[in-house]
Amino acid sequence: MLSLLDRRGAANPASDLPRPVVDGAEPTGVVRELIARVRAEGDAALLDLTARFDGAELDTVRVDAEELVRAWEATDPALQRALTAAVDSIGAYHRHQLREPSEFVNPDTGVRVRSSHSPVTRAGCYVPGGRA
Repeated sequence: MLSLLDRRGAANPASDLPRPVVDGAEPTGVVRELIARVRAEGDAALLDLTARFDGAELDTVRVDAEELVRAWEATDPALQRALTAAVDSIGAYHRHQLREPSEFVNPDTGVRVRSSHSPVTRAGCYVPGGRA
């Protein structure tokens, strides 16, 4: 469960925030290797790394709609409200960023440049549960 820590008005708001224990090793190289592996091997690498770091043996990286519904229904109502509020807030912010398509024509060369913003059909998200 998420906990709420209200540090408004504190002299040093970050002072009470939990910090992960870091052994001093620079993780950048390891992360680059993992990213390169996923780029080269795709879902097979994701499945292997999920087993390695999270101990979860999966057959696919796709979560079916029924499982998403079950997970949502099993989620604490307070967390559901918080997640819904976050989605609404993020959506409002990004709707504000939307721009109309534009076009520029260079009067000297006649070269035409168009700009437009389009949503993607599908996106993925990986939330690590362990340490890389």
